[in-house]
Amino acid sequence: MVDFKSDISEFLGKSYDYTKHIEDPKQMSISGSGSVGSLWDNVGGIAAYVDTLTFGNKTLSSPFKNTPNQKPLGAKFFVKSGKCGDSSVEDCKGKDRYLYINNIPDGKIPCLDQLGIKLPATNFQGLVPGMISNIVEINPIAIFNSLAGKGDISSKCEIRTEKVGSYNNFQKETRCSPESQPVQCLPAVFENFENKNNNNNHIIIGLILIFIFIFFMKQK
Repeated sequence: MVDFKSDISEFLGKSYDYTKHIEDPKQMSISGSGSVGSLWDNVGGIAAYVDTLTFGNKTLSSPFKNTPNQKPLGAKFFVKSGKCGDSSVEDCKGKDRYLYINNIPDGKIPCLDQLGIKLPATNFQGLVPGMISNIVEINPIAIFNSLAGKGDISSKCEIRTEKVGSYNNFQKETRCSPESQPVQCLPAVFENFENKNNNNNHIIIGLILIFIFIFFMKQK
């Protein structure tokens, strides 16, 4: 019998339920009783949720005993994507290629320096910084490059062993996988167009398509 769930997870990655890793108010003894003790617990609960959204670790909630120890949320995993090319190591030639995905915030948001934004030295590993980091990595110009067959994902695979899973549940997995590429900020992306004379045309057309898509989505 075909295991469709297992097959899908190879292409999309194993599911990760964020809600299972965030304690609800009852688990942190949050209540509306109005007593001094419950007020202290309530403040601790709010601090814990701020930590979840911002720091990813027990930071603001550290003085409170009713709050859980936290780790940055998310998962690391391999996803199947195409085949390994002839330039791969011998054991990977012609085999399934796997890309390594890391959805756990590391406190670093790429390309912010390019925009003149300086963050404090504190590592922000919460859900919000993680979302911002993912948005930065979804570069529309890079997507257009990939559609035009000029993407940066290599077909040159090597034997790669990485941690997969989430905090407190990591295990090692070995796959044929290309080296992970750094996030491209806009100037680096522009340099990757093969025909530099047509850069402006490509960029303008891409932006127009994005604005048209946003406009029609708002009309629904």
